[in-house]
Amino acid sequence: LQAPKSLDITVFLIGAIHSECGYLSSANVKQIEHPLSNLSEHLLARGLEKMTLQVTQNCNLRCKYCIYSEVSNLSQRSHNENAMSFETAKNAIDFFGVHSRDKKQVAIGFYGGEPLLEFQLIKDAVSYAKKIFEGKDLSFHITTNATLMTDEMAILPAGWQTAGMQTQATTWHCKRRSWSAFALNTA
Repeated sequence: LQAPKSLDITVFLIGAIHSECGYLSSANVKQIEHPLSNLSEHLLARGLEKMTLQVTQNCNLRCKYCIYSEVSNLSQRSHNENAMSFETAKNAIDFFGVHSRDKKQVAIGFYGGEPLLEFQLIKDAVSYAKKIFEGKDLSFHITTNATLMTDEMAILPAGWQTAGMQTQATTWHCKRRSWSAFALNTA
């Protein structure tokens, strides 16, 4: 018997993988469908449960690991002075109210940049949302670095049914944080 050449073994293995498992198949996937796709129209019309408001794209830190840092990912937006108006927040909350009619529990998150830079907007949005969602189990969440937290801000989440706060105070994170010119100019 003659030992097969290494190319022959490779072709044999690829053929075996293809026929047994369907890997490396020439049949291309035409469409991928989520199991709940047939319900998506209904869910979007009446069944939304959560909404996140990006209240600002500004941040008081310029952490090197942040997805929005100028270093991490040039294809993403970077930190800038853009901030949401109350009118936009109100319109989003109204939209969410209409499209969550079938839900007893709903949640609104606040995100940024650093959302605490827009604390007045958050307070106004929370007040407005409580009116719109009266009678529902409404919770609020915030993703923050917490470096701007004041006593007034610390009291607000206590009144919320749920407060999710992302704080990144590990040694690894702190070594990679740098203060923005915004933060240095307002300190």
